Amino acid sequence: MRNRIYTTALAILMASATASAQLEPTVMGFVHDGDSRELRPILGVPGSAYIGTAVASNLDAAWPAPSGKYGLARRGNQTLLITSLNRLAPVVVEDTRLLMDTTLVVWSVDARSAVLYSSSTQRFQRIQMNGSGVDIDPPSEGVHLGSVLSALAIHSDGRIAIAFDQTQIYIARSGGGPTNLVVDEGVNALGFAPSGEQVYLATTSSLKVINTSGDSKVRTLVEGLSNPVGLLARADGIYVATSGDNKIRRFSSDGHIDFDQDLDRKPEGLFALYSDSVLLLNGAAGRNPAIIVDTRSQPSVFFIPNSAGSSL
Repeated sequence: MRNRIYTTALAILMASATASAQLEPTVMGFVHDGDSRELRPILGVPGSAYIGTAVASNLDAAWPAPSGKYGLARRGNQTLLITSLNRLAPVVVEDTRLLMDTTLVVWSVDARSAVLYSSSTQRFQRIQMNGSGVDIDPPSEGVHLGSVLSALAIHSDGRIAIAFDQTQIYIARSGGGPTNLVVDEGVNALGFAPSGEQVYLATTSSLKVINTSGDSKVRTLVEGLSNPVGLLARADGIYVATSGDNKIRRFSSDGHIDFDQDLDRKPEGLFALYSDSVLLLNGAAGRNPAIIVDTRSQPSVFFIPNSAGSSL
C-alpha cells in the first residue's frame, strides 16, 4: 500500500513538473522601455504576444542580441554586458574594456559579432562572442572625424560597413585594407548579405548593392522606395521597412518583390529577434505598438497591443 501511495505521489509530482515546464512562457526577444529604463521580454508567439515584466532596470539604453542570450546596455556613461538573457535571469557585468558612452550597438544577424559606437567621442569598438565569453577589441577612432554616422552594419566574421554623412561608405575588410566609396544619394541603412560577399544599401529612395571583394561598383537593385528606415539581409531575401508609405517588403537578390505588406503604423527600424526568423519593427518614438514580422513561412505581420512606449 505504501509503495502504491509513493508511486502515485511521484506521478503527481512528475505531472506537475511537466505542466510547469509546459507553462513556461516562450520568449521571442526583448525591448527597452525608455520611459521606465527597463529591459522587458516579448512573451508568447507571433499573433499572441505581449510585453512581460522587467528583467533588468535602470538602463538608459539597451541593445539585446538576436540570439536572446546576450545584450549590451548603457547606464550613465558605462557600457554593460548582459548575459543569461535566455534564462530570464540576466547577469549584468560592468566590463571596463567596453567603450564608454555608447550611443549605438549593431549586432550581426547570427549574434556572433557586434559593433559599438559613441557619438560623443566618435569611437568604434568590435566585440565577438565565443563559447566561453566575449572577445573585446580596443576602441578605435572614427575613420572620418567630424562626420555624421548615418548607418552601420557588421557581419558575423567582424567586417564592418559604415555610412558617414549619408554618402560616404567605408567597408573594413578582413585580411585587407578598407574600401571607401561615394554614393549619389543619402544612405539610411546598411546590411551584409549572410555570405558577407555583398553589402546592401537602403538610400532615401532606392536599394543598392556593393560587392565586398573584387569589383566594388555600386549597383541599383530597386528604385522608388519611400524613405527606408531599416534593412535586414537574410537567406530568404532582403527585408526593407519604409516610413514614407508605411510598408515592409522582401526583395530577392536581383530586386524582385516577393512580399509587400502595408502597415497601420509608421516603422522606425528593423531588427532580428530569436534565430532571425522573427523580426521587430519599432513603433515611432514609442508612440505606437511594436510590430512583429513572422518570416518562418509566408511572412505575416502582427501588432503587440500593449507595447506602446517601448523601443529596442
